[in-house]
Amino acid sequence: MEQKNKRRIFLVLLLLLIAFAGWYFIKGKKEVVEGVKLQGITKITFRNPQIRIWDYSAVDGDTIDFYFDDKLIFKNLGLEDSPKIYIPGKLTKGEHTIKIKGISEGMMGPASPHISVSDGKEMFEFDIDAWKDSLSGSWTIIVN
Repeated sequence: MEQKNKRRIFLVLLLLLIAFAGWYFIKGKKEVVEGVKLQGITKITFRNPQIRIWDYSAVDGDTIDFYFDDKLIFKNLGLEDSPKIYIPGKLTKGEHTIKIKGISEGMMGPASPHISVSDGKEMFEFDIDAWKDSLSGSWTIIVN
């Protein structure tokens, strides 16, 4: 009888350990997916930018989610050699954030959209790297 109780306790503890390990790894993976790495900062003096997003090098099937100030603007955007344009309207002074989440890295990872921020006179260009199911990339735009 005592032997059966020991087995039951062992099995319950084993099941709890398995459940905890599963929870830990699932939660840990989710945190990595939501992680964001700041890859640069650009200061601009204009407040009405046009933001263009495209694949600057080989068009190899990169797909991204594009966020501006934590708002999803383009979901599952396939990067091509012609840019997709986003006009956020008049920006307030201070910091604004572009975030890229990699959905597909194409044939050569990571997903790396080329981005330009312009007012028609001044233009700033940069690349943001983002990996599928992993670290997302971000860039801060500071409006003076």
